[in-house]
Amino acid sequence: MRSALALGLALCLAAPASAQSEPLVVGIYSPWTYFADSLSRSRYAMELAGALSRSTGLVIDGRGFMAREVFDAQVKAGRVAFAIIDAQHQLEIGFTPLAQTIAHGRPTRSMVLAVRDPVGVDLSALRGRTLANVLHGPWDARFVVNFLLRNQVEPDFFVGGRTVRDVGSALSLMKHGQVDAVFTYKGTHPGIYESPPVPLPAFVQTDSTLSADVVGKVRRAVLGVAVRNEVFGGFSAFRHEIYRGLEAALSTAPRVAQPPPTSRRPRKARIARTPYRASAQGRSGARLMEALGDGLPPPSGRY
Repeated sequence: MRSALALGLALCLAAPASAQSEPLVVGIYSPWTYFADSLSRSRYAMELAGALSRSTGLVIDGRGFMAREVFDAQVKAGRVAFAIIDAQHQLEIGFTPLAQTIAHGRPTRSMVLAVRDPVGVDLSALRGRTLANVLHGPWDARFVVNFLLRNQVEPDFFVGGRTVRDVGSALSLMKHGQVDAVFTYKGTHPGIYESPPVPLPAFVQTDSTLSADVVGKVRRAVLGVAVRNEVFGGFSAFRHEIYRGLEAALSTAPRVAQPPPTSRRPRKARIARTPYRASAQGRSGARLMEALGDGLPPPSGRY
């Protein structure tokens, strides 16, 4: 009798110790994934967290991130366990990949160059116009110039435009006439130019202290989740091979226009034909590259 009571007491004391102490957080920081606003981004994160909670039995909260510095700080503090991040972010940091987002069963999707008035316009007609800068990380210039545009235009083709934190804000600026062109995933807006297929965002583990049991539960569960947004609608196993083309593009700094010889008069930079005053960060294609930023070494291959 005494042994049975002791065993029961031991089990009661052990139960709270094995229980989850606080909710896990699954975040989404993906500036290139279109959301109409911050509320839509947060709603997607919460729906994803709810689906994972029901499948795993774990307590999981969702959070949407708009700013890179906030996301990085929360990850560093151990407050984000899993996250959906853009492909170039994964190449930069090399988190542990658990799954790949998919659209119509595919892990890639092209981007298009959306413009204010697409009727009768092709890429050549955008010379000297403003391109919105979606702020993401130090490889932004390489992503746009080397990968999306495939180095098909000269360095001074676009004039530096407004810098924004996500593609939804960029499209809003374009609709209000404050920039001329925006890159966005195909299907979110009509476009005049189509990029090579872009690896869709990855689902990664951002907290390395998690137990193998928890990580395994979430990895298995996310493959069965079909929470949708404007860009992707499900998950598949992570595929390293789809990153190779992007990795190659990010391994080389974008071409920058060389300054003219001192004996010649400098050529005037083209000024944007838009209602607002162009920012000081970009009045030529070369300055656009500076505005987008560059400076990291080639990808480490840790993805």
